[in-house]
Parts: sequence; C-alpha cells; structure tokens
Amino acid sequence: MAVTAIKGPTAGAAIGTGIGDGNNYAGASSGIRQRIFETQTGTNAYAHVATSTSTEGDVFTGFNFGLTDEGTYEILGLEIVAGTDFDGSGNSYMGSFGSSSGTGIIRCYFYNGTAFSSALEWDSSALVSGIALSDSDTTATFTGGNKRYINTTSGDDVLFGANDTLSGLAWDVDDQDDWGFAFTFQQTSGTFVAGVLRGVGIRVTYSLDTDPVDSVIINPLTYNNQINNILLNSGNITISSGNIFL
Repeated sequence: MAVTAIKGPTAGAAIGTGIGDGNNYAGASSGIRQRIFETQTGTNAYAHVATSTSTEGDVFTGFNFGLTDEGTYEILGLEIVAGTDFDGSGNSYMGSFGSSSGTGIIRCYFYNGTAFSSALEWDSSALVSGIALSDSDTTATFTGGNKRYINTTSGDDVLFGANDTLSGLAWDVDDQDDWGFAFTFQQTSGTFVAGVLRGVGIRVTYSLDTDPVDSVIINPLTYNNQINNILLNSGNITISSGNIFL
C-alpha cells in the first residue's frame, strides 16, 4: 500500500447540471477559482457570496497525482484533506467567512472524471457551534461568520472520504488528470459568504503490482505418460488435454 502527497487542483469549472440533482450550479469567476490552485500564491480564499436564494458551485481537477509507474494500479481510497497552504503561508479550512451574517448550506462531492459521487458525509465530531448537519450528515448548514470546518491549526485533517473507501465511484488511473472534488453553496437567509482556503487537496491510497502475471503456457509436460498443456491465466490453471495423476 502506498499514499500520494496531498495534491491541490490546477483547474476548475462551474458544475452546471453535472451533479444531476435538478440544480444548475453557477460557478465563481475563474480568478476566484484559481486562488486555491496548488500553483498559486497570494490571496488564498475561494469564496461564494450570496444575498438571495441561489445554487452555486465549482468542480476542481488537475491534481497531478503522478500515478504513472509501469504496472497495475488498484485505488484503495481517496481523502479530501485540509493541510498547509501550498505556498507554505498558513493552514486551510472550509466554512463561512467573517463577512457572512446569514445562513447557507454547503455540500461536497468527489468527481472521477465522468461522474460525481453522492454528497459526502461530514465529520459530526468536528463541528463548532453554528454548523448543523442534516440529510444523513451530507448537508452542512452554516449560521454566522467564521464557522470553520475541522482545520484551524497546523497539521493535516481529513475533511471527507477515507483511505479505504472509494465513495461509490470507479477510479481509472488513465483518467487521473480529471479526478477531483466539488463544492456547492446555497444561501437560505441573509448574506451568506463561504468557501475554501488554499491548502485543501486530495490524497490517494493505492497499491501497485509491478510484475503482474497475465499468461504463462507450459508445453508439453508428461505425467504418467499423459501429455498436457497447462495454461496459467490470472491465477487459474487449465489442463487442455489428458489428466495429471499424483
């Protein structure tokens, strides 16, 4: 088993109707999305500001996991992690910002390049006053400003996912440049200002078989005067003729 570094996005786009829940999510401007890219420095807040009921959200991709070694990969789990800002200047988190005086909801998703997961489950043990969960802990309602989810100090904290779960999606390493996460925001009252600080990324746990056996043919073999072809294919042995007597 191996684990990638925590990698940040380098691309982003509005979700639109991609989640398939009946909403058409408008995205932030490209300049605001870029603030949480791994390659950026300076202003580090990806934020949505809403003063009327709306549905907004973006999907982030281009994480450069580097899963390019020869062999067969098995993806074991993915985590969305809040860690150190990629420019080394501070720590990341998600939630409402100081100028938020209203109420709104946030949901998060994984994306495998072609499909979104179901809304991900928040960690109910890590909530502060002003954050309430519903919908089997997949919807977080934030009331007031500076309500931060999990990471407010140094170190890395898992926001969503786990190292042994795939969140209901199939993960093909050929599509890894398109893997990612998505955040959606919906204002329910007042002025809702919320988002993510740079340093939130994805960590992938995987195994790699660098010497897989696809097919081995042993021919001929003689056992008790019987001639046999033996085919070993993906762990199965097939006798093509005769019998083996032990």
